[in-house]
Amino acid sequence: MGHDMQKALRIVDITDPLEPLPPDQTNAQVYDLFRDNADLMVLAVVDGAGKVLGLVERHAFNLRMAAQYGRALFGNKPVTTMMDDAPLMVDISTPLRHFAVTTLQDRPSQLMRGFVALEGGRYAGVGTSLSVLKAIGLDLSDSLSVQQKLTNDLMQLTTEA
Repeated sequence: MGHDMQKALRIVDITDPLEPLPPDQTNAQVYDLFRDNADLMVLAVVDGAGKVLGLVERHAFNLRMAAQYGRALFGNKPVTTMMDDAPLMVDISTPLRHFAVTTLQDRPSQLMRGFVALEGGRYAGVGTSLSVLKAIGLDLSDSLSVQQKLTNDLMQLTTEA
């Protein structure tokens, strides 16, 4: 990738288009999903029309389910009883840096719980704070390597002159 061609990352670049949960999925089923998929950090709850109802974050969910009587109390209830019903939502076309800066200023704790990516107001996928940090880290290292190359080229030119 040429240094003049560097593309600014957008939310779409770090969105994981995971299959969302239907609102009637039981907490016991969600518990099994998290148990069987170690990499799964967040899941969106979406109705049949693609409208986002909430977000389930692995650690918060598992803490409640693992608490004394947790599974007995919550297991057969729908996932809507345990989800965050006001998750952080962002359009997939949003520039990643803008999203990161704004969210870290306004709602840092919410970013830690993950977010829902939307396309035209409908569910498009989920993202985590880790995916944001990784992408920004890669973006920065790309910028640094571009600067390093420019510096080397410049030094090469001055020694040849």
